[in-house]
Formats: sequence, structure tokens, C-alpha cells
Amino acid sequence: MSVPDFPAISQAITDAVLGNTDQALDRLRPMVAAGPDSAYALMCVLADVFLYEPGHPRGRRYALTVTSTDGPEDPEVLPPPHRFALRFTTARGNWDLDTANALFWAIARPPHGDGALLLDQALQVLLEMATAAAMTAVGEALARRRDQPPAPPVGETS
Repeated sequence: MSVPDFPAISQAITDAVLGNTDQALDRLRPMVAAGPDSAYALMCVLADVFLYEPGHPRGRRYALTVTSTDGPEDPEVLPPPHRFALRFTTARGNWDLDTANALFWAIARPPHGDGALLLDQALQVLLEMATAAAMTAVGEALARRRDQPPAPPVGETS
């Protein structure tokens, strides 16, 4: 597997958090265009960012659930890129790498030939998911910071 460009991915997520989604996608698309190994590595990183929780217990299992205003829904109601992103992320979270790999190849080389479009759409959904997780983490960090007393100024003496 290709080694992901972590600084570029981190900058892309930062761009997206700041509302520059098009710029973020422009940073990530060359990784998809570089070939399937690079695209797979990128998608794994985005899924892992979405799943990251400090202190997450190893062995925790994830389940794919879709809920609408009417209650639980079958994941098949989702558009293909969203269905892929949720299934791929669930497989990654459960360390079911065979399923994650099979899902990736199903979207990268679909029988109908529009793999590039599906990959780009899946990239957008995974970026949105990673961005939402990053925004949540930033919000939680800021809330913790507000709850702590301010640090004394550096270098000042009384």
C-alpha cells in the first residue's frame, strides 16, 4: 500500500474545517489520480480520522445504521458514494480490511465504467465525514480549555 501524504491530508482537513472545501478537494484529488494504491491509502486515512476517539478501546465494534425522520432505514436508500463511505468506514473501524478492500475495488473498478466519478464522490463524502469529526474534536478541545483556569503569563514574576 502507498504511504499517505499526511501533511497534505491534514492541510486539506484544515482547509475544509475553515470552509474551503474546494481547496481541500484540490489537495486530495492528485492522491486519487496517482493510482489505486494512493487513493486507497487516502480513503483509509479519512475513514480513520472520522473514527478516531482518544482512549478508544481496542476491539470496539461499529455497526452501520441509517436513521431518517421516520426511523431506521436500510442503507440501500443512500446514494452509492454515501453507502460506500459508511460501509468502508464501518469495515475499517471493525478492522475488517478484506471488506474495506473489496468495497474500494467495487467502487474503483465498477462494471459500468464510471469509477473515476464514483471515487471522486466517495472522496467528497469521506472528506465531509473527517471534517465533521475534526470540527467536533476542536469544539471539545475548546470547551475543555474554557473550563481550565488560565495559565500564568510566561516570564512574569510578582
